[in-house]
Amino acid sequence: MSAMLKRPRKSGRATKETAKGKVSKITGSSSKASQSKKSKLSTPDPSEKENGKSTASASETEEEGVLAPVTPEKTNVPHLFIFKETGFKRIFDLDFGIDVSGRGSFLQKCTGSEALDIWSNKFDSPVVVAESSSTSQDTSSKNKVNDSESAKKKTIEEESNVVDKLVDEDKHSKTDEATSVTKEEIKLDARKERAKEFREKTVGNKFSIRFDISPCLMQDGDEVYIIVFNVSSNSSQFWIYKSNAFAEAFNDLSFADEKNLSPFVIEALRGFKMIQLRQSPNGPNVGKSVISKGSNGGKVYQTRALYTMLKVPSARRSASKDIIDRTVNAIFSMVKSDAFRESYLTMLYDNKMDNLANKIKDPKHDVWSQLNHMTLRVTQDRALSFNLLDEDINDAMEIVTGLTSKSKWSDAQRSAAFEQA
Repeated sequence: MSAMLKRPRKSGRATKETAKGKVSKITGSSSKASQSKKSKLSTPDPSEKENGKSTASASETEEEGVLAPVTPEKTNVPHLFIFKETGFKRIFDLDFGIDVSGRGSFLQKCTGSEALDIWSNKFDSPVVVAESSSTSQDTSSKNKVNDSESAKKKTIEEESNVVDKLVDEDKHSKTDEATSVTKEEIKLDARKERAKEFREKTVGNKFSIRFDISPCLMQDGDEVYIIVFNVSSNSSQFWIYKSNAFAEAFNDLSFADEKNLSPFVIEALRGFKMIQLRQSPNGPNVGKSVISKGSNGGKVYQTRALYTMLKVPSARRSASKDIIDRTVNAIFSMVKSDAFRESYLTMLYDNKMDNLANKIKDPKHDVWSQLNHMTLRVTQDRALSFNLLDEDINDAMEIVTGLTSKSKWSDAQRSAAFEQA
């Protein structure tokens, strides 16, 4: 028996300890019992041979296990196979040498040493299939095998369930964490949005889109009104308001949307001229300016605005107030439109103000929302000296009256031009 156990293996997977110790342990036989049965295995009795079994071989079968003729069988479970001896069968886990029992049909017969080789090589070197032997199965053994297999399947299922549970818990944990992060992000975004809206409304409320309308000036029976346009608060202008780019954008839109605009609106849009604002309304003839900060600190920039003229024909004089209101509201709405934003950005680039244009080109930039929040502020009968410098007043009055000298103006004209003390 020891010689057979020491036979070289075809695979390095099982150790000598597995080949010797594990097999002996599984069969339940001692080395002494093995030696006492050696001769019987090599020289069986003829009469016993005729019967197909001998008492000795049956005894050997019970004690020697794998050394007796056995029938190994692969199972559906990885690393497991069956080998049977007379009266019972066993399943062995090849990795751990565990007798786990089992059931199934038998594919081939082999000697104990061949079974050992098969066991050691895990069927890497197949044995030729022989006709299976017909052996009656013990009912109690079958029950044990069924119970053992059921227990094993149950264990496998339980382990699988545990793994699935852990995976699910991990997924839920990650999902919950992601959901939590998402909720926090949503809350943060909502807070930022509220702050943004508050800021935009505050700025929008501080600044207004302003129209200062002069007193009525007459020209050959028609009414003429000089309108100063500004985007400002009481003390400063809105920082993106560049009067020359605004004037060019207004002119551009008067042609782009000519079919939908009234003749009065078109006239006003195409007539805008750039002026420097007066430092003190109705005060000394000094232009308003600001000193820059930051990288361009120390530079002086004029504070500019726009003015245009609106002429109401004598035949429509009764509707002059309505015409002024409609014209002002049309321009006010235009400033808040997407078309104006696009045209204004184009004019900024055209006037070499790329830095400003790049800064505010995103439609979601705060300035456009702030502009949309701004209210309309219209002041009627405001003398030109509130906004214009003397030289600009003279130019405007010359266009209306045709007079080059203010000494020739009428009292009504002089009152429209300069605020009376």
